[in-house]
Amino acid sequence: MASEKVSCGISGARSRTTHLRRLAQYLVSCGLLSSVIAQQPALAAERCARAESDLLLSQPLAEPMRVIGHRGASGQRPEHTLGAYQLAISGGASFIEPDLVSTGDGVLVARHEPMLAVVQLTEAGEIVLLGDEPVVEEATTDVAEREEFRDRLTVKTLDDKLVGGWFVEDFTAEEVASLWARERLPGIRTGNVRFDDRYRIPTFEQVVELVRQSEREGRRVGIYPELKHPTHYRRTGRLMSGQPIAIDPSQLLIDTLVRLDFANPQRLVVQSFEPTSLLRLDREIMPAAKLNLPLVQLLGRPDRLPADLATAEGQAFAPALADGNLTTSAALAFVSSYASGIGPSLRGLDQGLVRRAHCHGLEVHAYTAREEPEFALEIDGERRSFSQLLLHLNKLGVDGVFTDQPGQAREFLSRLRRR
Repeated sequence: MASEKVSCGISGARSRTTHLRRLAQYLVSCGLLSSVIAQQPALAAERCARAESDLLLSQPLAEPMRVIGHRGASGQRPEHTLGAYQLAISGGASFIEPDLVSTGDGVLVARHEPMLAVVQLTEAGEIVLLGDEPVVEEATTDVAEREEFRDRLTVKTLDDKLVGGWFVEDFTAEEVASLWARERLPGIRTGNVRFDDRYRIPTFEQVVELVRQSEREGRRVGIYPELKHPTHYRRTGRLMSGQPIAIDPSQLLIDTLVRLDFANPQRLVVQSFEPTSLLRLDREIMPAAKLNLPLVQLLGRPDRLPADLATAEGQAFAPALADGNLTTSAALAFVSSYASGIGPSLRGLDQGLVRRAHCHGLEVHAYTAREEPEFALEIDGERRSFSQLLLHLNKLGVDGVFTDQPGQAREFLSRLRRR
């Protein structure tokens, strides 16, 4: 049965704060309000820092949160498979989220990291062997069992950390397509293991086709791709040969969208932890392609510098974010110059951050709500269930939530809406 169609784009009309922002812009244009805030970001940042006490901004949204299928319905199928994405769509997700990495021949595929499997390393960075076999710590594919790819096992530096395994950039798209997907967390998601070796590794193009097919069947959904490790691909990463990878994921994504004629800003949101990848999209790559897609700045740990900001180029490109803390009002003022929203971790989310983001006209899409008890979060000194967490986020006024169980989240929020 066809589901109700969902409006997918990031639309500021959903939040009271953006209504206020647009009203202020209108009054400025009419000469009825001073334009000093628009002209001086520092004053805007100071104003939004005071929004901590603005009760208007703390009210929950008039509409329910957007539900984003985190790596698909990854709580019920192996992540980043067409099966996981299809289940998220049928469960009523507003968006499905493919993490994107590139093969050596420049094809975007859906994997959480550039590794197809990760092996254990010694403190010296050498691969740990059990007999003649490497000790596999995490496998999202069957690559470790494929004799023809044994010579692709290597150790690389990824974001200043030594990682051992099989890296996507050392494979062609055809080789990656020959692999089978497997459950990443078999000890926790034991039910997902029965779906091992049933799904191939999808390309981004196949994800787009799945969404188009779903729309033909009456289920409208958006795509929320994340660019993974763009600095690794574009500047710092190396192939096994020692040559630079020299692939620009931001440019590759836009080129792919243009080629597929799938660049509707109501259907796409692009996200990344690396500010410079989004800045280049906003200032250079999208204008050249005559596109204007909404961008979301993901927020990592405030004490951990994003990989791109650790480079001289990154420091020059985004000096306002040089310390890596993107949660301050001053940082959010700068983020709002290129992005439509932020994606904070649930562990770093509080009422103040939501208010500051909304004051700067930024939507807040938090990650990641999971149903399993092992992932239960403590809020106000109490471990909360999945439904309690969703209720808490709704009360905070969060605009969207990444979740591994999008069907269950949609059902709960729909019941909440009917109350």
